[in-house]
Amino acid sequence: MPSPVANTLRFKRSHGLAALLVLAYGLSNSVLLGFRDGGEPRMTPSAPVVNFLYPRFSEEGFTQWILRGAKAYYDSEEQIRVDAMRMRLFTGDERMAVEMEMSSPAATIRLRENRAYSDAAIRIEGDRFNLAGEGWEWMGDDRRIEILRDAAVSFTDALPDALGASAPNSGLPTAATGMESLSATRIRSHKMTLRSTDTHHTFIFHDTVDVRSRDWLLNSEFLEATVAAPTAGGALDTSVDLSGNLTHAIAKEAVRIIQYDRTARAGEAEFFPQEDRVVLRGRPQVSLPGAFVTGSSIRLENGEALIEGSEADGRAQLILLQTGGLGIQGSSSLASETIVLADKIHLSEHVNGNRFYFEGRVAVLSGELEMDAGTLTVYTRRIVSAEGDSEGVSSVQQLIAKESVRIDQAGQSAEAERVEFYPLEERALLTGNPRLFVGNSEVRADTIELRAGVSVARSDRGSDPVRVTLPDLPDLGYRNPQAATDAQPAIPTLIKSRLARMESSDEQTRFIFTDDVQVEATNLKLESQSLVVYALPDSQQSPASEASHAGPPLRIERIDATGQVLIQQEDRTARAGEATFLPNEGRVMLQDKPEVEQPGSGKITGHRMTLLQGQRRAIVEGGPDGERARIQLQP
Repeated sequence: MPSPVANTLRFKRSHGLAALLVLAYGLSNSVLLGFRDGGEPRMTPSAPVVNFLYPRFSEEGFTQWILRGAKAYYDSEEQIRVDAMRMRLFTGDERMAVEMEMSSPAATIRLRENRAYSDAAIRIEGDRFNLAGEGWEWMGDDRRIEILRDAAVSFTDALPDALGASAPNSGLPTAATGMESLSATRIRSHKMTLRSTDTHHTFIFHDTVDVRSRDWLLNSEFLEATVAAPTAGGALDTSVDLSGNLTHAIAKEAVRIIQYDRTARAGEAEFFPQEDRVVLRGRPQVSLPGAFVTGSSIRLENGEALIEGSEADGRAQLILLQTGGLGIQGSSSLASETIVLADKIHLSEHVNGNRFYFEGRVAVLSGELEMDAGTLTVYTRRIVSAEGDSEGVSSVQQLIAKESVRIDQAGQSAEAERVEFYPLEERALLTGNPRLFVGNSEVRADTIELRAGVSVARSDRGSDPVRVTLPDLPDLGYRNPQAATDAQPAIPTLIKSRLARMESSDEQTRFIFTDDVQVEATNLKLESQSLVVYALPDSQQSPASEASHAGPPLRIERIDATGQVLIQQEDRTARAGEATFLPNEGRVMLQDKPEVEQPGSGKITGHRMTLLQGQRRAIVEGGPDGERARIQLQP
C-alpha cells in the first residue's frame, strides 16, 4: 500500500491544511467532522498529529518547502504549533535544489502568511554553511529569516588572509589571536538576518559581531556576508563542486582585526574571497611590533598590504617606535619615534620581520632629522628572547632611501642618490655622488658615513679623492695684504685626501684628513700625510638662506698639518714635520726640522720657525739640545 507521506507530495497549495489532516487521519487519536460556511466539510483534530509531513508547492507545481514534526497542534485554519520541527526549503523552481533545512524544538506555523516563528533555538543547514541561534522568525514569501539572539554561523570556506601576517619562526603561540588556525569561517553576533534569492544568500549580522577565519579574528558592530545559492542538487548532492561559494563579506562600525602580532582598526573591512583580496577603509590603522601604519585605505592581496593616502585624508603614514634620529643622532635620540609620509606604502613580511616600501616622494621626520627621497624601504625584525619566544616587539634593521635623497639635521645637511641607515649600529652610509654640508663647508666623496656627531668620507684609489671645501683663508704670504696691488684674491679653501673625518659639537667642528692630503687656499698650496682643521661658528656672518639646515657659517680657527709637510706660497717653499696655521693671528709655525727656501734669499733651517703674514722675515729658534738656526745663502 502506498505511504500516506508519498501521497502528499503531489498536492497543490489549494489543498492547504486539509492535506495535513488527511495525512494525519489514522495517525491521530480522533478527527471531528464539521462544515465550513456554505456547506464545505471541515475536519478538526481533537488531539496532536504525530510524525507528520506537510509540503507546500508553488503555482507552477514546484516544491517550495516540506514541513516535518514530531507533533502538530491545531489552533485554527491559519495556525498550527509544531514540536521537533524540521523544514526543508527548496528553490521553488525547475532546479528543485535544496536551499537549506531548518530545525527547532518548537515552532508556530502561520500557513496562509507562509511564516513561522519561535522563541526556542534553531539550527539551519545549507550549502556549505550551518547556522544556530535563539529565537527566530521565518518569512517564506520574503525568503528571510531573523535570528533574535546568539546567532552563530559556520561557513566551510575561509575568508582571505586579513592582514598578511604569518606565525613568527620563533613559535608565537596561537594565544596571540586567541584561536587556532581555521580553514573555515565562524561568525557570531547578537542578532542576524538571512535573506535568500535565486542566486545567493545574504547573512546580515548586528550587534557585537565576532568573526574567526584562518588565523585571524575580527570584531565589529555590523557584518554582511554573501554565499552563492545552489545551482542543482542542493546541499545533499555531494557530487556538485561548490567550493569557494563564500563570495563577499563587509564589516562596518568599529572594525578591529587581529592576526598574530598585527592589529588593524578601520571604519569598514571588505573581503573578496574569489580574488583573495581585503580592503580596509575609513581611516584604517594597523599596529604591529615597533610600528604603526595608517592611510585613507589599506588593500591586502597576495600577502602584501598596500596603504594609500588621499587628498581628503592626507598621505599614508608609518610611525616607527624607538628609532628617533635613525641612529645617527645617538642612542639617546632612539627613544623617540620616526614618522614617514608617502603616497603609497607597501607592507609585506621579510625574514621573520616586516618590509615597508614607500613611493611618491617620501618625507621622514625623526627627532631632529628630516629627510625626503624618491623611495624608501624599511626592514624590521621581530625581537626574540633567549628562550626563543617572540617578545611582541621588533627593531628596525635597515632603511634604504633612493632617488635624490636629502637629509637635514641639527647643524648639517647631506645629499645622495642612495642612503642606507642602520639604526642599531647608529650609522648611515651615503653613496651615489654624496655631499655633506656644514655651515658654508661642503664634503664630496665616493662614500660618506654619518654617525652621532661624526661623519667619515672615503674615496678609493683610482677615483676622485675626497674633496672638502671650507671658508677662504686670508693671504698668509709675505706680501702686504693692506696694499691692493699686493693682495691675492681670496678663494675657498679646498682640501683633498683619501679619508676625511668630521667631528661636530656645538662649540667647534673639526675636520681630520689622512692619506695623501692636498690643500689649495688663498696664496697657499700644501701637501702632508695628515691635516686637522678647527672651525668655529661665525656669528658675524649670516647663513646663505634662512631655510638652510646646514647651520651657521664657519670660520677656520686653526690648521695643523703633520707628516712631510710641503708648503708653497708664491716663490717661497717650506718643509717641516709639523705645521700650524693661525689665520686670525697671521702666523704660520713650522716644527720638526723646518726649512724655508726662497729663490734669491737662500735656505733657512732651525728647530722652530714662525712665518709672519705680510712680512719678508721669519722668526727662527734653536732647539733645546743645542740645535742652532742656520741660513744657507745662495751664491
